[in-house]
Amino acid sequence: QTCALPIYAAYNLSYGRAITDRLALGITGKLINATLDDVSANAYATDIGSMYRASDKLTLAGVLTNLGTKLKFISEGDSLPLAFHAGAAYQLTHRWNLTGEVQFPQTGLISGHFGVEWRPIPMFALRTGYRTDTTKELGALAGYTVGMGLNVWGQEFAYAWVPMGDLGNTNYFSLVLRFGETD
Repeated sequence: QTCALPIYAAYNLSYGRAITDRLALGITGKLINATLDDVSANAYATDIGSMYRASDKLTLAGVLTNLGTKLKFISEGDSLPLAFHAGAAYQLTHRWNLTGEVQFPQTGLISGHFGVEWRPIPMFALRTGYRTDTTKELGALAGYTVGMGLNVWGQEFAYAWVPMGDLGNTNYFSLVLRFGETD
């Protein structure tokens, strides 16, 4: 008997708008799908966020994530990981950005995420980061991430590699399409 690979996917649609020259608000609707062997589950959620440009180099943000339904397999349902995130991005130079985030989950421990982005040319970015929420069970290397971004005509394709210890490696692909006016 063949065992199918587990699949976990999230499909997001987001909308954001600048309220003032310093404040922007956004919302994301999500469909989350998980498949284990021959059983699948779906959940729906919303993320609500704000971003405030404190100065030309410093941006602050706050986001409430995974406000929604349970991911339900047959009769068992699991709540999505509801959390509040507070973050900051600092532009050292036009080529270097530093980021930091503190995550306050509804259940579990507070964690931190930190990252660095380098843009050797305007259309290409190399990224690396570290997250503390995966290291307790999986080891220190599991918190390390690396990725890249490619910006063409105001749109972005991004890739990230995230090791998950004994669980293997995770590959994230994203495509950001921007409609309307952009800075």
